[in-house]
Amino acid sequence: MTLRVLPDSTLLFNRTARDWLFLLRNETRDLFQLHSTVVVVAEAIEATRLAHPGVDEQMLDRLHRTLLENFDEVLTEVDASGDAAGGDPHERHLHAAALGARSDIVLTDDPRPFGHPDDLPFDVMGADAFFTLVDDSDALAVGRVVARQRDDGRIRERLAGKQMHPLASALDAAGCPAFARRIRLRVASSTS
Repeated sequence: MTLRVLPDSTLLFNRTARDWLFLLRNETRDLFQLHSTVVVVAEAIEATRLAHPGVDEQMLDRLHRTLLENFDEVLTEVDASGDAAGGDPHERHLHAAALGARSDIVLTDDPRPFGHPDDLPFDVMGADAFFTLVDDSDALAVGRVVARQRDDGRIRERLAGKQMHPLASALDAAGCPAFARRIRLRVASSTS
C-alpha cells in the first residue's frame, strides 16, 4: 500500500529535511506519495523569504518549482472553515488538507498539537520518525540516496574548495538524530 503523506511548511522550509524527503520519494517510487496545498507551498516560500531577507526572486522561483515538481498532488481548494483540530486555529488548514488529501501521515516538526492521536484519521510524525520508517521499509533505496548524496557532496566540495557538512551532521542539525545515526553507520560501513 502506498502511503499518502502531507508535509507541513515547517518541514519544507528545512532544506535538509526537504531534500531527503524528495530524494527518498523519488527513490522509493511506490512506498509513499507526497501531497500539498497551495497554502502550504506559499508558507514554505514565505518562510524562506523572511529567513533570508536578501534572497532574490530567482531563488524563490527555483524553490517554488522544486516543490511543485516533487509533489504528486497540490490541492487548490481546501475548506478550512471548520473547527481546528485540537483547538489550534494555526493547524486548521493543515488538518483540513490532510482530510482532503486522504492523508495517512502528516509530517510536521511543529510542536503545536493536532489533538489526541487516537481521534485523528491520520498519523502525525516528525521528519526523524518518518525517515527511519522509510529506512525500515526500504533500506536499499535509502542506501542509494546516501551514495548519490555523498557523490554530489564530493563534487560540491571540489567546486567550492571547502569541506561540506557530512550527511549525518546535516541531519542532526535538521532535528533528525535517529536517522542521522543510521546514516553514520551506513557511511562508516561503506568506507571500511
